Amino acid sequence: MSQRQDVTSHPGSSSDSYTYKNGATLALVYGRRRQGKTLLLELMTESTGGFLATGLEQSSAMNLASIGSAYAAHAGLGAPVSFGSWEHAVDALLALGEREAPTPVVLDEFPCLAATAPQLPSIIQRALSPRGRARRRSRARFVLCGSAFSMMRNLLSGTAALRGRAPREVVLHPFGPSTWNASTSVTDHGRVGAGSRAG
Repeated sequence: MSQRQDVTSHPGSSSDSYTYKNGATLALVYGRRRQGKTLLLELMTESTGGFLATGLEQSSAMNLASIGSAYAAHAGLGAPVSFGSWEHAVDALLALGEREAPTPVVLDEFPCLAATAPQLPSIIQRALSPRGRARRRSRARFVLCGSAFSMMRNLLSGTAALRGRAPREVVLHPFGPSTWNASTSVTDHGRVGAGSRAG
């Protein structure tokens, strides 16, 4: 069963929530649009050497090609990687965690990916099977992010393929006026710093 965590969105959040001891793990992050989800995950992946790719409202083949390009850029390759299937892509992304430190691997706007590749949750389920390579050799922190509440919640409900696979489910909420006034400061250089508060 997943642990759902409601948090107030802010760009300076720690990535500790995604650090587990052994094997690849899965987490869901979702909330309404323009609440800072993507910025939060971009900062996390940049600070940890992680990977982030974003799904778009386009065909499955085009999204697969976009992820191949992002993978090549992350790996420092000279040309885009052409993944032959989503199975190949998911296995390659999880293999990014086959190093000493935990590695965030983020698929942002996951509902856009799943809309044209409905097999993706089942592929991720297989890749994260208890005796699979990712659970034995990878320290990837696989994060699926999206703004479609019902779709993201349904990924872990009932008989869904990913039920029982994600130990962490994070729902981001926006700053309210009281939170902003209490926890935000602007430096002389105009940089905004924010503290967090559980929602």
